[in-house]
Amino acid sequence: TCLPLFFFFPFVYGDVISMAFIMAASYYILSYLESGQLRWSWLVILLTTIATQLKTNNLIPAIAFVILLVFQGIRKKKPAYLLQAVFLIVCIQALQWGVTQFYEARSGLDITSGAPRTLHIAMGLQEGTRSAGQYNGYSLDPYLDNDCNATVANQLALESIQESISTFAKDPAYMADFFYRKLSSEWADPTYNSFYSTD
Repeated sequence: TCLPLFFFFPFVYGDVISMAFIMAASYYILSYLESGQLRWSWLVILLTTIATQLKTNNLIPAIAFVILLVFQGIRKKKPAYLLQAVFLIVCIQALQWGVTQFYEARSGLDITSGAPRTLHIAMGLQEGTRSAGQYNGYSLDPYLDNDCNATVANQLALESIQESISTFAKDPAYMADFFYRKLSSEWADPTYNSFYSTD
């Protein structure tokens, strides 16, 4: 029922459907911990595995579920909770591995690790096309410009991060303004940002 999220839909890539799965999983994990009935736990595992495949950000609530199961398993002295936590992790990893194997088999190509994540960090410390720290292409360009060499792209990202940190250290006023613009654009009301980002 969050209308701004539907406005956001053109560029959030799976947030709406994956959020539906993870919210249902949240409800069912509470039902499982309250009742101890395994049927709820299987629903948690199924829905969370699908949600993490649709949107990797859902690893955050998945990790929270694992922590909750482990703590409750220890507190209530129920090994079944610990086994459910392990099984949840195994299912998420197994599905990801299976999808990778499927695409490698169909394409005949090995799927590499891709562009290093440090490129995203570097981009988040640069001026963006719309605001500070927002998308400017740097999360992929150095990787593509160097024939998809992750090692070279990672080195360029680390150099960019160091350069940004040096700039911030030399000019604290700019740093304060940069992070003010970055945080206010990231945490603005989603209705505004959805129209802003999709023109």
